[in-house]
Amino acid sequence: MTILRDIELEREARLHLFRNQDLVLDMDSEFNRRMSACEHYEIAKRAWDFANQLEYHHPGLNKSIYLMHPLRVAEMYVSLSGNPVAEGTVTALLHNVLEVSGGNANDISNKVGEQVAKAVTVLTVDRALQWDEAYKDDYYKHIYASEVYVRQVKALDKLDNLYLLCLNPSEQVRRDYLREIEKWVIPMVEKDLPEIRSYFYAVYENAVSMGFLKVEN
Repeated sequence: MTILRDIELEREARLHLFRNQDLVLDMDSEFNRRMSACEHYEIAKRAWDFANQLEYHHPGLNKSIYLMHPLRVAEMYVSLSGNPVAEGTVTALLHNVLEVSGGNANDISNKVGEQVAKAVTVLTVDRALQWDEAYKDDYYKHIYASEVYVRQVKALDKLDNLYLLCLNPSEQVRRDYLREIEKWVIPMVEKDLPEIRSYFYAVYENAVSMGFLKVEN
């Protein structure tokens, strides 16, 4: 549990990167610092090298700063899942590849296996439909029917994003995002990550009360 620090400390660490878009991080050093003790290090490193060579399209974040997100999710998965498996570690590292890069499921399958490619496909959101209730219900039903590591990665992905939900200026988007967390993600945490239930809910409640935070670069 020591990996989960005070909420404000976690937010400030992410804000530091957000405010310093000119930072170019040594991504191999970051990977080794966070994942060197991982028992699935070799396949995780293969996935990380694959992720690093892709081009990313995420407005407002440079590549190295954006890649810190899946790395944090993978670190949390290894530390908090209770029984980390190689497929879960690699899925965490690659969970956003189909959405924000030029990668495809065949590339993932060839690099790290079909099971991970299927997991990443299940986790990939169609952004054109992301606020459509029927689509989102179907999306989460597929996640609920997947392996436990898929649900754990999704919940930890949402946890990492919750710290900076306050940067979104749209009250409607923030409200819809939090409704999704309450409806679908908190039940997954209670079932699949029970040891962090209280912390996750505290981050959720903090995001509810935080509202919009205007940040000057």
